[in-house]
Amino acid sequence: MQVWGIMGGSFDPVHNGHLQMAECTLHQMRLDGVIWIPTGDPPHKSDLAPAQDRLRMVELATERHACFVASDMEITRNQTTYTVDTLRELHKQRPNDQFVYIIGADTLFHLETWRTFAEAPPLLKAFACVPRPGIDEREMLHQVDVLERKYPLKIALMRERGLDISSTQVRLAVERGLPMDDLVPSSVAQYIKERGLYRDPMLDELKRTLTESRYRHTLGVEQTAIELAQQYDVDPGKARIAALLHDCAKCMPEKDMKALLKAHNMLPKDPSSRTITLMHASAGMILAQERYGITDPDILSAIRWHTTGHANMTQLEKLIYLADVVEPGRRPFPSLDAIRKETWIDLNSGMRLAANRTLQYLKSRGIEPDPHTRELLNDNMED
Repeated sequence: MQVWGIMGGSFDPVHNGHLQMAECTLHQMRLDGVIWIPTGDPPHKSDLAPAQDRLRMVELATERHACFVASDMEITRNQTTYTVDTLRELHKQRPNDQFVYIIGADTLFHLETWRTFAEAPPLLKAFACVPRPGIDEREMLHQVDVLERKYPLKIALMRERGLDISSTQVRLAVERGLPMDDLVPSSVAQYIKERGLYRDPMLDELKRTLTESRYRHTLGVEQTAIELAQQYDVDPGKARIAALLHDCAKCMPEKDMKALLKAHNMLPKDPSSRTITLMHASAGMILAQERYGITDPDILSAIRWHTTGHANMTQLEKLIYLADVVEPGRRPFPSLDAIRKETWIDLNSGMRLAANRTLQYLKSRGIEPDPHTRELLNDNMED
């Protein structure tokens, strides 16, 4: 009889954190090997990379580990697949073996959401739980106790803590064109590059048309907007796109920007407003439609108003306006820390501080506020 670990998941893509989980469990529990099983048609996820690509990346990541085996059993099924079905199939294939299912501590809190989870424990020798960064140890131990009391199962806790890496982090690095050296094996990184997986054409175009510093700022606004969207229950997909495109026209030659706005009857009538600082937001909204194919009015409006603001802004508009101000790479100014702090407490409080800062800045330069900015100031000034 042999005891095999099971690494199941979408592996979209497989990364060094997965490998470390498998290796520490292999050694601590003295397993004979680990079977890696990428999902085919997962019941709770969509928009995955093609199943054959995910399988191939698992094969590449595990090929130098003699005790690791990649399996296509879930990919080759023609129907939606569940963990219990896979466990039953493994027992048919290996009737004399036992199995340990390897999970991260975050999964520990969602085990009972698995379809027919109660049928899984009799099919397993144990669950092997790898602690993860950000998971409170006391809560983890409590959950282990709750599950072991409720079901006939054994949960073995691994001594080694898992790496702070996620597939989302890898995909984001690929989208941004950032190095993946510490995230995935080199063979997987090369495969992703060759197959063009996870690349967002929008980012390629932005990198081509923006200066290096403006592109870095854009990525900072993107990450801040996503985090703020999660904080304030705003659609993170819309926030991401609006953040990526908020400055898409910023590096246009001034004459081209004016020509674009004039062609759309959006060139400011006041000559003093015909500056790149004020015009690029409107021009960006037009480019978002014509070059990047964005049709969502919420996204377009957030791009349009991220510089001047206006009265009665939506949550998404406020979010992009503030993400532009407080992103980590923003050059420091006296009230920046206070605006950052308030933005994470309450969007309206952040807008109030940002409005005050804008008014002080314009006054110090002897600049009359844009009419829309004046509306924003009236909306957000303290009583």
